[in-house]
Amino acid sequence: MNIISKIITPPTTKFSRTQLLLVGRSGGTRRFPILGNENFKSQQFNPQKSWAVMVSADIQWQVIRKTSSFLRRQRGIPKHFSRERFNIKGVNSIRFNGLVHRKGLDIQATSDGKGIVVVMKKRGKTFFPAKSGVSVTLKKNSRKSLKSVKNIARSCRIPHKGLAQKRASQLLRSLKPVASRRGRRVRKTEV
Repeated sequence: MNIISKIITPPTTKFSRTQLLLVGRSGGTRRFPILGNENFKSQQFNPQKSWAVMVSADIQWQVIRKTSSFLRRQRGIPKHFSRERFNIKGVNSIRFNGLVHRKGLDIQATSDGKGIVVVMKKRGKTFFPAKSGVSVTLKKNSRKSLKSVKNIARSCRIPHKGLAQKRASQLLRSLKPVASRRGRRVRKTEV
């Protein structure tokens, strides 16, 4: 689906509204208001902020799905992976993408390797990526950590609660020390 977009800014009056004009391949046009505030007399128009606030996840996905810098592709593997923050499964798809959705959850191992860090997406910090997450460190045993992850996912209203628990479980399992197997004893030969 090719979409040509153009931002139309009328002269600033009391009831003027900045609009996004989308032109499809077939020639049909559709206008979307960018700013919801009806009387923005003295407000400066910032296309980056307005675009991110207004544009739906579907349109954002159409823009970044093949050109994201987080994509990881390999020859012979048809599935493309993605390394962006808040992508709980690591797959390049609109369902799991962490850039286009308002809500998100990210689970990582701690730097010392003794627990996991759960990062939730903050709602008002869309334009400040470094400040966009609230992190909680869990260093309890695995059962308590998994229960905490489930409760955090429920409180954030994340649609992928099961995936969050699965990811946390995988990370906790990988942090356990590997039990070393004893090798075969070699008999000493007497000379």
